[in-house]
Amino acid sequence: MNLKLLMSIKSVICWVYGLAFLIIPVQILSIYGATISQDGEMTVRLFGASFVLLAMWLGLERDTSEVSSMRAVAISVAVGDLLGCAIMVYYLLTGTGNILGWFNALLYLLLAIGFGYTLVTEPKGKLAI
Repeated sequence: MNLKLLMSIKSVICWVYGLAFLIIPVQILSIYGATISQDGEMTVRLFGASFVLLAMWLGLERDTSEVSSMRAVAISVAVGDLLGCAIMVYYLLTGTGNILGWFNALLYLLLAIGFGYTLVTEPKGKLAI
């Protein structure tokens, strides 16, 4: 799997989650077994805006031919997704959330592995773009 395809997949995922968190944050979090206050709703909407930003960045950046830029994307997303996975697992192990939270943790982990894999398997000067 090459980096452009991974960026496209991650972009679509970010669009879906981002728009859902922007438009219906309370309903989305209730699926995961969480309830939030109005302050929490604002925070979730801001999180959604960040996902939309990431979706747009990945979608626009995937067409670049600049290898150093593509490496920066792969490193950034791999680290960010590893952090997302660790945060999800921590909260799930402390009793927050439900089984759907494990889906998100797995999704974060698989994406982190995918982006990391592209960094390890491709020569530094030639990324699979």
